[in-house]
Amino acid sequence: MSSMESMSLVGKIVRVELEGGFWGFIDDSGNRFVPIDPFERSFLKDGLRISADLELVTVFSTTMWGKHARFLNMQSL
Repeated sequence: MSSMESMSLVGKIVRVELEGGFWGFIDDSGNRFVPIDPFERSFLKDGLRISADLELVTVFSTTMWGKHARFLNMQSL
């Protein structure tokens, strides 16, 4: 796993019903991100608006829905 790029984004948490189901994040520009670590329980609400600092990472995965990221800081809006 290697680090690529850091960014701050605003968007929403989404429940994705693909590949057994998982939680993801869609920013306000429509970019999709898959967390490499589980979101905290308080953020597991489909449609919850948040701001997040994240770091893109390269991992091997079968999830082909969005870019993989490590979420460093999250705040509900």
